[in-house]
Amino acid sequence: MRSDGRQPLEAREFDIETNILVQCWGSARCVVGGGLGGGTECLAAVTAQIGEGTACGVEVECSPSLWAAGDDRAKLALQERLAREADAWLTPWRAAIPKIGEKLGWHLVIDCIILSDDGGLREALSCAIRAALASTKLPAAEEALEASDETTEALPFSLLPAETPPTTLSVDECPVVVTLAVVGGTLLADTTADEPADAMVAVAVAAGGAVVGVDVLCGAVPPALLREAVAAAP
Repeated sequence: MRSDGRQPLEAREFDIETNILVQCWGSARCVVGGGLGGGTECLAAVTAQIGEGTACGVEVECSPSLWAAGDDRAKLALQERLAREADAWLTPWRAAIPKIGEKLGWHLVIDCIILSDDGGLREALSCAIRAALASTKLPAAEEALEASDETTEALPFSLLPAETPPTTLSVDECPVVVTLAVVGGTLLADTTADEPADAMVAVAVAAGGAVVGVDVLCGAVPPALLREAVAAAP
């Protein structure tokens, strides 16, 4: 039994709220284990434009309140690492980004901000990203025909009438990340700041419980515990 009464592989409760921001195509807020300074809270917002092919990038920023007396280099390093990890999580999902005709498609940017952190950071971040993508509604568009008048400069696409149903995103292949830590030789799920880990592994799980990625974040995870972590994550 842990200090907060949870079993070793028991995660804290979390709450997700979508469509919380108006100046974007989709957004979500995820809170793990509380909020307003307690627990871990992340926001994610999706913006989009049309370009050649399809693309999706992720930016992560830590709230200044988390690092008021901290090291800016550590803050930047964490932001960059989380952005790289999130970008890798989305690799199997990118095929679901909608195309417009043969050449064009949507280019998405997911901006994330970490408001508080008491463990479960990757869980909160991945859940916020997935929920923001699931809530995204893009304008219906089609590839434009080539202009017959070469002197006329026209956009290579056109938006369909406003009453046309919006384009939504499938998130079946967008994973949620489960972090498991080795503490005193025991495997624990969703550790807090009061549970310092000897080693930590992140497991990315897509719809249906399919494991699509495993990353040892720190320390050395014994093979038996690594297998246990992968089996426990879904």
